[in-house]
Amino acid sequence: MNHFQLPRLPAGATPSPRFGSVAVPQLIEGLLAQGARRELLEAKVFGGARVLAHDDGLEHLGAKNVAAAIELLESQGVRSAPGDVLGHRGRRLIFDSCTGRVWVRQL
Repeated sequence: MNHFQLPRLPAGATPSPRFGSVAVPQLIEGLLAQGARRELLEAKVFGGARVLAHDDGLEHLGAKNVAAAIELLESQGVRSAPGDVLGHRGRRLIFDSCTGRVWVRQL
């Protein structure tokens, strides 16, 4: 599981998992290194709420993060299952890594 704040690593920035373009590949590489098989991986995307009142761009940051997550997963050959994205309220997640079940509560 990862939680990134910005979709892409800017040119010249230090790589950090707070960027989706770093976090998603790192997570997948870590899973594969522990014996996971790419063809069996399935991702669920959550979040992307428009929680900042001043975020008034045509495509707000949350929407950009959701789009980046889906694009990065596809480029890595990982299937996506339905999650819970966008809206105006943050979320609290509980993830059971043994079963893959996720409980979501909007804040």
